[in-house]
Amino acid sequence: MRSIPSKLDRNSLQSVLRWKALRGKNTLAQKITDLRKEKHWSQEELADKLQVSRQSVSKWESEQSSPDIDRIIQLAKLFNVSTDYLLMEDVARTEDQEKSLHVQDLPNESHTEEPQKSLIRSIYWIAFTSIYLALSFSTGKWALTWIIWPVAGIIWLCILVFYLLEKFFKKTV
Repeated sequence: MRSIPSKLDRNSLQSVLRWKALRGKNTLAQKITDLRKEKHWSQEELADKLQVSRQSVSKWESEQSSPDIDRIIQLAKLFNVSTDYLLMEDVARTEDQEKSLHVQDLPNESHTEEPQKSLIRSIYWIAFTSIYLALSFSTGKWALTWIIWPVAGIIWLCILVFYLLEKFFKKTV
């Protein structure tokens, strides 16, 4: 078995990653590339999710540089794998990680509903804010009109409960 070259600092994450790259197969760079491709993401899409440049992702995948420890943690969470899996060659993905990686790739109906829900939520709260301001300005009783906020919250909670019950009963039928 090869030993870590003496010119590399053993405590440095960068050095360890370079040493792993020298050893070849199953490097961090290869794992990032494979996981990104399994998700059908471009380098640009991964970069956006990590809030880094596309060039950074490209350099990681070509072993020109390595992500810092914070980015490694973000990558592990994003790909639902352990940091051990990313950093160590002899650690395999667990069966649960394999399943979740593919389940997350399936189209989800909630993604198509999200803009509509967001619009409804915005209109609802804008309406209550308008009612609050109109009542407060017209009556001048600011201390009394604050009651609209708990009422708005209770109504919103009722709407959510009815929505979730409807969704639950649709699935069971």
